Amino acid sequence: MSVTSSDSIAEVKRRACRRIDETAPTLIEVSRRIWSNPELAFEEHKAAGWLAQLLEREGYAVQSGVGGLPTAFTGRRSGSAPGPTVGVFSEYDALPDLGHGCGHNLLAISGVGAGIGLGAVIDDLPGTVRVHGTPAEEGPSGKTLLLEQGVFNGLDFAVIFHPSASANVLERMRTGQGITFTFTGRHAHAASHPELAIDALNGVIALFNNVNLLRQHFRPDVSVTGSIPDGGGRRSFPVTATARFVVRVFEGQSDFVALREMVVDCARGAALATRTGLAVEYGILERGMKLNETVTGLAVDNARLLGIDLGHRVTMGGMSDFGNVSHLVPATHFSTATWPAGVTAHTPEAVAASCQPRAFEAALAAAKIEAMTAIDLLARPDAAERARREFVANDLGTIPVRPEGAN
Repeated sequence: MSVTSSDSIAEVKRRACRRIDETAPTLIEVSRRIWSNPELAFEEHKAAGWLAQLLEREGYAVQSGVGGLPTAFTGRRSGSAPGPTVGVFSEYDALPDLGHGCGHNLLAISGVGAGIGLGAVIDDLPGTVRVHGTPAEEGPSGKTLLLEQGVFNGLDFAVIFHPSASANVLERMRTGQGITFTFTGRHAHAASHPELAIDALNGVIALFNNVNLLRQHFRPDVSVTGSIPDGGGRRSFPVTATARFVVRVFEGQSDFVALREMVVDCARGAALATRTGLAVEYGILERGMKLNETVTGLAVDNARLLGIDLGHRVTMGGMSDFGNVSHLVPATHFSTATWPAGVTAHTPEAVAASCQPRAFEAALAAAKIEAMTAIDLLARPDAAERARREFVANDLGTIPVRPEGAN
């Protein structure tokens, strides 16, 4: 069969959804296993293995350990003719001391489930489907590491689902980066020769004071949070002490680069005032969501076929490594109502809710929405071209990971 009309596209979608339904018991069983065996970032060996096996059984060529990350994988299947490449995504890392409080056991089967549905119809479609298994979303930004290694090269579109207490589209989230400041000093006997000492912890304390003096001037969209990973130990006048700040803004409201420089200047001033040395380490930069309205519109229309309304738009104050993917290719990020109203991520309530029948049903519905949206992008050149044009027209430029001249 060749997909050439709206009727044939609709039939292909029905076949893909039927295949997801047929595989639902297996997908749910794997999701329960992942939930019962929570694995932290880069340790998701069981989850990655179980998910890769599902794809291999559906005829996907699966490459494990992509991008130098042992628990990352890519499954690939190509259609009957050249065409676009659509990526659907799975995450499966858990949270320390909590488990699957972000529902990644559900996100895991949504991407793989979409891939299974698409595998049943890909021979009647042009183009390629790629299922990307991506570790360490909770940190340190697994998708960004894979992006830097070229794992996502060749993608034309990207679609992802995330658990939530409501059906929605993630419209905005912050751009942010962690920055580590290490202050160095000089030890001396605290009672006999304090004048010879340089206290590294004073640099950390002065940095916090400087940042706090600026808080009354931050716009409401700005978030600057700090912690002290190493206060120098128990002895007086520690030689080294470390502070870590995360700087976040909504692009278009505040200038991320300018805010980052303000925080770094606070550290420089602290080092100057306390006579400490200073080393600055810039962490992974995660961009806010660049939502493609064309791809999003396809997802909304396909959700409606299942009786799900994705008309609600949300803003997330935090960050996600999928934001960087959305600046690479046209992308959308949506949720179905996996959790009861009032449940929020990273809580024990989310852990419990992520292994309930309602959650599995919503995750499999998301898999169908992803699969149907991918079918539209593969079979409708008009929609794919609109998405590409929109992506280019909405170019937001680049943000350097570190300032010019920084080490």
